[in-house]
Amino acid sequence: MTTISSAFPPELKNPAKCSRVHDVYQGWKHENPTKNPIIDFRRVIPEDVAQLEELHKELFPIVYDKQFYEGIASGITHGWVAVWRLRESLESSYFESDELIIGFVTTSQDCRIIKDNDYKHVIKSIPEPFLLQELREKIQDESFEISPSPFGVNVYKYLVYILTMGVVEEFRFLGIAKQLLNTVIGYYQKFSPTVNALFLHVVDYNSSAINLYRRLKFEEILHWNNFYKILDGFYGSYLFSYNYDRSDSTNLFDSYIDIGSNFQADQRRKYGLFNYINKFISNSSKLPKN
Repeated sequence: MTTISSAFPPELKNPAKCSRVHDVYQGWKHENPTKNPIIDFRRVIPEDVAQLEELHKELFPIVYDKQFYEGIASGITHGWVAVWRLRESLESSYFESDELIIGFVTTSQDCRIIKDNDYKHVIKSIPEPFLLQELREKIQDESFEISPSPFGVNVYKYLVYILTMGVVEEFRFLGIAKQLLNTVIGYYQKFSPTVNALFLHVVDYNSSAINLYRRLKFEEILHWNNFYKILDGFYGSYLFSYNYDRSDSTNLFDSYIDIGSNFQADQRRKYGLFNYINKFISNSSKLPKN
C-alpha cells in the first residue's frame, strides 16, 4: 500500500506505507466498525523518535538525517504528538505498545536552522504595535540592520520555526492538525514571552496545508521560486508567519493544552550543525518573488 500525502509533488509516486499504525488500525476498524479511536495530545519524548522517523519517511519527499532526530530526542527541537491510545481502544494482543503516534508537529529556535533571509522578512512583516518593546527599539535604531548578526545567538529568541507537521492518512479530517498548531501557538504565547512570531515554509502545490495555515490566521509574507529541490525537480515555497500581539501581556491564547515539558535545560545535549535543511533548499531561492 502507498501512502497519500499532499507534501509530495503531484507527478511523483507516493512511497509505501511503513508505519505500524496502518495495519493496527485496519484490524481494529474491521472488528470495531462503529467505534472511534481514543486520541490524546502530549509532548514528544525520546521513545517517540522511531515512530516519528517512520512517519516522516511516509509523509515527506525529503530525507531528514540523523541530526534531525537526535535534536528531537534531546529536546533541542521541540515537538508535540497526537497519539492513539491503544489500551483503551483495543485488546492487548493487537500491539505491544500502549499508544501509536498518528500526528505530530516539530519546532525550533536553533540559530543553525533559521535562515538570515527568513529572519529579515518575518521581522519586517510584524505590525509595529505587535512588536515587543525591546525589538521595536532595535528596529528603530538607525544603525540597525535586520539581521541576526548585531545581537548574536539571542536574537533568535524572537522567532520560532515550525519545521514539520503531519497526520497519518486514516486520522485526517478530525481536526488533529488544527489542534497541534493551536497547541504550538498557545505554548509559545504562554511560556515564551520573547517570541514575537512563528513562521514556516510550505511547498506551493500543497493546497491542503496552505488552506489550514490561512484558517489559523497565518499570513503569507512572500513566495520563493525554486525554493525546494525534490529529486530532479524545483518547486516554489510560501513563507507564512503567525504574529503575536505582545502589546498586552495578558492576552494569552486560551486553546493551549498544558501538557508540560519532558526536558530540563541542563539535560539538553548539543549536536553538530543541522545541515539537513540545506539538503533540500536550492541555491536559486535567494531572491523573493511576488
